[in-house]
Amino acid sequence: SGRSVALLMAGLPANVTDLVEDARISFLRRSRQQFLETISDVEVSSAIRKTIKRGGKAIEDDALEKIVQASAGYPYMMQLVGYFTWLEADDDDCIDVEHVRLGIKAAQSDFRRGVLDRTWKEMSPGDRAFATAMLPDEDTSTLSEVARRMGRATNYASTYKRRLMHQGVIGERGGSSFGFDIPLMREYVAEKSNDN
Repeated sequence: SGRSVALLMAGLPANVTDLVEDARISFLRRSRQQFLETISDVEVSSAIRKTIKRGGKAIEDDALEKIVQASAGYPYMMQLVGYFTWLEADDDDCIDVEHVRLGIKAAQSDFRRGVLDRTWKEMSPGDRAFATAMLPDEDTSTLSEVARRMGRATNYASTYKRRLMHQGVIGERGGSSFGFDIPLMREYVAEKSNDN
């Protein structure tokens, strides 16, 4: 019929890499991959406000700020929070803090099931030990400190750092430091380490 067809898919970096490398799905190896970086708070705020306006609604400034904070610059979390907040607002003309509170709660529950639970399940015991050893750090970690907490040499720990970076669980920060890239992952790892 002469029509163009496009296929758009999204996923965590490790899952996308595994799928692309699957010999049975060769057309994906020729596809163009786009890795999404963290979105700045200013860009999240602007995109959310414009989308809401296009949908015929308004949003309170405090409510918008809560969406920005909950999104943490993570594109998928931004989608979830926006989607569930919009559902909560229903027929209201203006999205308020209560709509957002309920939207965030639903988004975090969905994110936990769809991303955090699956990511944890796919992590090896070594991956989990590495992530747990990052917990005492407030924001960013260094390989030497994580290795020390694991009771291992840095070359041993670096294997798990590479694995977690490949999976998109952690990412580089300034210098030689790194931190959790998935929103709520630190809290999730803390919860899981307390369960054991």
